Amino acid sequence: MAEIIHNKLGVQLGSPSVTGITFIRLFYYIFRLTAIELGIQEFYDSAIILSDLEQKMEILACDASCASIRPSELALVAICTQMDASINKFEDGTQQIHGLVDYAIQLQKLCRVCKSN
Repeated sequence: MAEIIHNKLGVQLGSPSVTGITFIRLFYYIFRLTAIELGIQEFYDSAIILSDLEQKMEILACDASCASIRPSELALVAICTQMDASINKFEDGTQQIHGLVDYAIQLQKLCRVCKSN
């Protein structure tokens, strides 16, 4: 019976489960590599702290109002919200930051967080 439940939930025995923390780490490193390519690593490293994101994700995962939100969506919203809050503090490289925001919008479409046009 346990195997049937695991199969229906998409869990594989002996493998770690994919959680919101998994997605927050994945998105953190995806955005970090993109920031490096855009030349705004300094902005990203000062604005986005992985341990802070992990802590926020744990809090959100325990919040009943977030229970119906997919972990990938929750993680992407958390990291984009953190970036958005830090953009005003960074005056140089505005064009590169817009490139990072555009990248975030594309990820949102891929994760079906928002409707694509």
